[in-house]
Amino acid sequence: MRKTAIVVLILLTVVCWQVYCQTGTTVKQPPVQAPPKLEFGKISIDQARKELAKVQGLSNMSAYLEAYALALPLDTALLLYREFFPKLPAVQKEAAAKTAVSLALLAGRLDEAIFFLPSMSTARARILELRLYLAAGKLQEAQSLLKGIRDAQQSKTLTLTPQEEAEIKLLEAWLFYFEGFIEQSFSATKPLVTTENEESIRNE
Repeated sequence: MRKTAIVVLILLTVVCWQVYCQTGTTVKQPPVQAPPKLEFGKISIDQARKELAKVQGLSNMSAYLEAYALALPLDTALLLYREFFPKLPAVQKEAAAKTAVSLALLAGRLDEAIFFLPSMSTARARILELRLYLAAGKLQEAQSLLKGIRDAQQSKTLTLTPQEEAEIKLLEAWLFYFEGFIEQSFSATKPLVTTENEESIRNE
């Protein structure tokens, strides 16, 4: 039963992130020179490393990293992101993290996605991070993150939309469920079904 719930949670997490990636906006840096258009499988990771070393520090280095990563197999692309992500200028890390998280979810690598998510400042990123901690069975980390979200709300450093607040409450219910507090989980979930939330929330 618990394994089934974890699988469901992972699938819902991937769907939620795909929707966010389709609707979210990214601040683009003015290009210095457009990255090359590369065919998948036509370069090696060593070639990608050499080319990325040449553009290190440029205002559109993240675009080059994405171009070379998408021309490589998923696992190799994630390796490239792990290696060059720390070398990106700080202003480019949020956009790069969004791509890296998408690749990690496609590869089913939850830990990789969790590695990149802290570089994203949006409420949506915190919600996904919380989902992944739950899906990975990292309940203590989920509790700490949930407390951090509530503290950030209190200090006005994080604002949630009604939809995002409903998702947080839903994830609190998941946390109760995985900790074995079924009655608390039911009590937390019931208002979400009966109130005016989006269909995806009510269905989950």
